[in-house]
Amino acid sequence: MAGYDLSEGEYLKRNLTDDDLSRIFATIFSPSSRNTTSYKFGFIKSLLDNLYNVDSSLSLSFDTVFSTFAESYWNLILKYNLNQQSGKNAKITTILKGLFDSFGYDEVIPFESLSNEQKLQIIKAVKVECSKYVVGALYDDSSRSMYSFSKKTKVIQFNPTVYKFMCTNKVMLEKVNYFEWSRFLEKVNSEEYTKLISTKLDVSTQRSDLSMYRQILYEEFECHTCFYCGKSLKSKIHVDHFIPWSFVKEDRLYNFVRKVPIT
Repeated sequence: MAGYDLSEGEYLKRNLTDDDLSRIFATIFSPSSRNTTSYKFGFIKSLLDNLYNVDSSLSLSFDTVFSTFAESYWNLILKYNLNQQSGKNAKITTILKGLFDSFGYDEVIPFESLSNEQKLQIIKAVKVECSKYVVGALYDDSSRSMYSFSKKTKVIQFNPTVYKFMCTNKVMLEKVNYFEWSRFLEKVNSEEYTKLISTKLDVSTQRSDLSMYRQILYEEFECHTCFYCGKSLKSKIHVDHFIPWSFVKEDRLYNFVRKVPIT
């Protein structure tokens, strides 16, 4: 049965290396024709935002996760008027616009300025609709390794190995998720509404010269051999990104390795 149809699922208990986990997340973020809405990106953001709100069993309630989810979409849909699905309104757009109309405001107000009763009403409606498919879908996309879940108890429990990886690489995962979410929004919205997103991405795609990092890596971190083949490094040295630059469009020392030039 497909993940989105499951009422519950248990994460697979298997040994996962960092390479395994990197491949799993690369698959999650890879562009896919199955992404008909932006829900996956909103859900990943909600999980990352709540990594440090787990209980002793590494569990999060649906209420906690979809509270963050609802707030994100309130801003995206009502404040910025961004479509979340190609060709027609996503269900969450209909829900949020309907609730906004029922509140009787003359103009959009920030989510945090709503009354507690209104927030709870929004969170409940979003949770009921969006938990139907997105929880099980991401469970499948992660090779059923990221977490266990139950739609009956409305709880997500992280796989400890995956949880540790997500905490360690939180900033990187946030950047990749933001980038892929932005690309999706550009596809399903007119240029009028995606201009700001595009501008931010244009700035982030300017690569800098990495030669300045060669000696630092050699002296400070004792990187005297090629990261990939193990050969001794001499005068001709190249600096490369470990996490591909196409995923994290930022030059940071933690992501650099030295390698023998390709001839």
